[in-house]
Amino acid sequence: MTADPAKRIVVQIPRPTSHEADDDYKTLVARLRGLISEGYKEIALDLSAVPLADSVLLGAIANAYANATRQGATLTIVRPTASFRELLHVTKLDRILKIVDDDADV
Repeated sequence: MTADPAKRIVVQIPRPTSHEADDDYKTLVARLRGLISEGYKEIALDLSAVPLADSVLLGAIANAYANATRQGATLTIVRPTASFRELLHVTKLDRILKIVDDDADV
C-alpha cells in the first residue's frame, strides 16, 4: 500500500489464496472505510494480482465505491486483468468505476 501527502493511496489487492477470501474482502471493505474516514480522497485498488473476481470481490468493490462516493472520495480500479475487465463490463461496473492501466493515471 502506498500513500502520498495529497491523501491519495494505492491499495494492492492480493490474489485470493483460500476459501477464506470472503473474510479477506470483508476486511478490505473495513480498511477502505477506515481510509475514507482518515481523509483519503483518492483511493485506487490495484487488481493486477487478481486473475478473476468472484461475487464477493465485486460486492466489496461496489460497497467501497458507494462509501467513497457518499464521503466525497473517488475509487479507481488499477491494472485489472483482461478477464477481470471483461467481468466489470458484463456487470456494467465499468460504467461507474474509473478503470486505468497505471496508478500514475489515478
